[in-house]
Amino acid sequence: MSHDGCEPSPSLKGPSTKGFLLFPWQLEAVEAWVRGEGGTPYRGTIEVFTGGGKTLIALECFRRACLNAPNARLAIVVPTEALARQWTEFVSRYTTILDFPRFGRHRG
Repeated sequence: MSHDGCEPSPSLKGPSTKGFLLFPWQLEAVEAWVRGEGGTPYRGTIEVFTGGGKTLIALECFRRACLNAPNARLAIVVPTEALARQWTEFVSRYTTILDFPRFGRHRG
């Protein structure tokens, strides 16, 4: 089961999350992002303190978007190799995205 009680549809071919629970305030941030801004769902900016779980919140936001749009794509753009490695580790550990053949890192 997902950490928030939302089970992906059996026909969902998108990613799922695993191995973490979000705090209630983090789930509220996810819900706010899903509701969106300016009448556009799945949109917004999340401001969280260092170490507050922004990466895990983002992974849950993507999972929620995939419930509505199973073919959604995720692009993670970071300014440093260290952050790219961190994201790669978190995506590998906390999602099924690495099971997808098109996951990869690109350098500009």
